[in-house]
Amino acid sequence: MTKADLTEVQYFANSLGVGVTIDGRNGYFTRRFVKMFQDTFQIGDYSGVGRLVVDGIPGPKTLEAMRMCRAEGGRVSRHFHYKEFRNKGSLTPTVSNHVIRLERELVEGLERLRKETGPIHIASGYRSPVHNRSVGGVNNSQHLYGRAVDLHRSRMRSNVTEAQARAAGFSGVGIESRTNNSVIHLDVRPTPTRWYYR
Repeated sequence: MTKADLTEVQYFANSLGVGVTIDGRNGYFTRRFVKMFQDTFQIGDYSGVGRLVVDGIPGPKTLEAMRMCRAEGGRVSRHFHYKEFRNKGSLTPTVSNHVIRLERELVEGLERLRKETGPIHIASGYRSPVHNRSVGGVNNSQHLYGRAVDLHRSRMRSNVTEAQARAAGFSGVGIESRTNNSVIHLDVRPTPTRWYYR
């Protein structure tokens, strides 16, 4: 792992919107970004790389994966891009703001759901604690952990039903109301939960 390798990683992180300092050092924020990438890469139809070891070290295999991802416009999977999941507030990483935090299981579920519903548009993915408070999110929101998305339903050609969400593997389902069963929120929390927004 050379300074040139680390600089390449940092430029790649910035291309996705994660504003790590470009200094060629494997500091805390660089390592955290690398671990997130290693954990989520290879969800899509990339070939020849395989699963990456999640250790925060950008070795040859991780660098190859990042180059492939960059060439594909920053795709995390066949139909989704890392930028879709990043914080809507500050893009500067801090101890509490990952900028992009993403659970592999969330993207896998979205890909399964997309097969049933057609294109899915994400209104909100990861939220930093500051941004979560600014939008009125609950203190233990699954968005804080990269496990949740809110859907941009006005841009989707059909509503998502709870049955479709459960079949795709989502454990947390937020529904618009008791009279409108359209799903607004999806997450992959440990225990099944359902709630209505009104």
